[in-house]
Amino acid sequence: MKKHKTLSAVILLLSVGLMVSACQFKRAAPKLEWDPSPEAQLIVVSDPIQFPGIKPTYQDESMENYIPEGILFGDGRILWVKYVYKDGITSRFMKQGFLSSEQIQALLQQFADSGFFSWKDQYSGSFIEDGPPAKSITVFLRDYSKSVVVSNAPPPQGFDELFSTIRSGAGVEDQDYRPDRAFLRAYRQFDQWGIDQASQIDSWPAESFGFSLAELESETGIAKGRYVDGKALAFVWQVINANPQQPLVEEEGVWYLLTLQITGLSN
Repeated sequence: MKKHKTLSAVILLLSVGLMVSACQFKRAAPKLEWDPSPEAQLIVVSDPIQFPGIKPTYQDESMENYIPEGILFGDGRILWVKYVYKDGITSRFMKQGFLSSEQIQALLQQFADSGFFSWKDQYSGSFIEDGPPAKSITVFLRDYSKSVVVSNAPPPQGFDELFSTIRSGAGVEDQDYRPDRAFLRAYRQFDQWGIDQASQIDSWPAESFGFSLAELESETGIAKGRYVDGKALAFVWQVINANPQQPLVEEEGVWYLLTLQITGLSN
């Protein structure tokens, strides 16, 4: 009886060991296969603290305009963000390019060789802030996904290099990115405290676009929003990117803060 119990214990330990080994192997060397569809995100790098419109509470409506620093899609399209500071204003420029399947495979191999898939999920310091993490990298493979978040702590070796590769477009030739369609909200600004009065505020051309911003408000004052494209979208896109910190327009003496949500890009 005692011998039987000992044998059972050994088998149990071996089983647990095999399960742990299999789990570690999966983390260290997943299959580098991905969904090649154009809407499937493959790699996303995010650093919300860099967004000019961010507020100390991270809860201002302008954060709806945040787009991660770099996104690679399954079909090879890569989009990334550039910020340019000039005359006291930080503007945003969106770029895009395309990678071949071979380039994507080489990029994923770079992630694997760096040890990315065996890194911890979270690297945090002793001081934890409320709000978004400092930096994160997420990879969505066909059968496996992995996120690494770094917050107030040194990143693992190789993290910054991988992050920079995606946020700079992975070396592809760039072109300007403009969305074809997006969801617009307009938030009435009742309190103008903190708004730079010297900034140029554009007027909303309601007659040209066929709707007023006041129409986007519900009876409770909550911004309902609507999908826009064409001239209206181009106008809002320019306003937001010119000054993400204060994406404002004026309509009949009322100021509105504009936001756009873009499918596949916005959080």
